[in-house]
Amino acid sequence: MSFFQRLFSGKTHQIFKWLSTDMHSHLLPGIDDGSPDMTTTLAYLKELEALGYQKVITTPHVMRELYPNKPTDIKALAATVNEEIVKAGLNIKLEASAEYMLDDGFDTLLENDLLIPIANRYVLIEMSYVAPTLNYENTVFKIQAQGFVPILAHPERYNYLSMNDLERIKSLGCLLQVNMLSLIGYYGKHPQAMSQQLVQQKYASFLGTDMHHNRHLEALKDMSSHSKLVRMIENTEWQNSKL
Repeated sequence: MSFFQRLFSGKTHQIFKWLSTDMHSHLLPGIDDGSPDMTTTLAYLKELEALGYQKVITTPHVMRELYPNKPTDIKALAATVNEEIVKAGLNIKLEASAEYMLDDGFDTLLENDLLIPIANRYVLIEMSYVAPTLNYENTVFKIQAQGFVPILAHPERYNYLSMNDLERIKSLGCLLQVNMLSLIGYYGKHPQAMSQQLVQQKYASFLGTDMHHNRHLEALKDMSSHSKLVRMIENTEWQNSKL
């Protein structure tokens, strides 16, 4: 049985129906390190629909050196994917934004109105896993000055940030988005402990799959075996459904 035959076979329990919307993924074909082609994109969307998601706001990387994706290209590709969604008979809705690296090109994008905010309001940002962006607090203020609300992607994966640091970032008005798979230890023990603490202390406002590839998909499907954890996040108030 081929990969795609396996992917489409069987039924998957809709364990994330309560969450409604995924607001962090890499599903536009061939634009970053996520889905490589349209066939894979449609297969992944079908599986996310089976998991209970009604809407996906996909967020390709925008990095000055590695992925200098432009708003026009992202929007055009999203429109093409939506055409294919209709042809495939899927019911899931797809919108596109981006995950913006706070590199030396971000200020230019912000100042020249070259961002694609989530729900016309939120800007998903990330930093290097090695070290924090210099003066990132000032960047948070700049985003807010433009009328947007910043969301820091997967804060639990930045090993240099303590809970005190994240509390400080949250106090600045920057919301926090936890990766679903961090909660089950997919990225290691430290991100798992931090993500669970962020959820338990109600510091996180959004949950995201951050889905790139089939390994992520299989791990998401396996979350049904973590019943205690699923109950915990299901009983937490998330802003995903408001997007």
